[in-house]
Amino acid sequence: MMKKFLTVSFFIIISFVASRCNQEQSAKTDITKDSIQVTTSAPTYGGFDNQVDWGKHIVAIGGCNDCHTPKKMGPAGPEDNMDLLLSGHPAQVPVPDINRKEIESKGLA
Repeated sequence: MMKKFLTVSFFIIISFVASRCNQEQSAKTDITKDSIQVTTSAPTYGGFDNQVDWGKHIVAIGGCNDCHTPKKMGPAGPEDNMDLLLSGHPAQVPVPDINRKEIESKGLA
């Protein structure tokens, strides 16, 4: 339940920020001799149908899943655990044991 709440909250925040940027850019002012006429248009959401799709696009191109979605072992190796999308590392799961000497002997940090 908490992971769904966090995921939905994240998309809402991203969508809100994106919509505010679109609204500020879409407001146009036409100045005439007699008065000022303000014309506004609906937000475009970066060419997507709605804010949620636009937020999903931002998350995808930003690579947020790379660090914020836990991995699980699949048939082709590690893959994103889509049941825990954008939830980060689960606190109850211990950090895996590593052999630091073996890693350093291979030139890795």
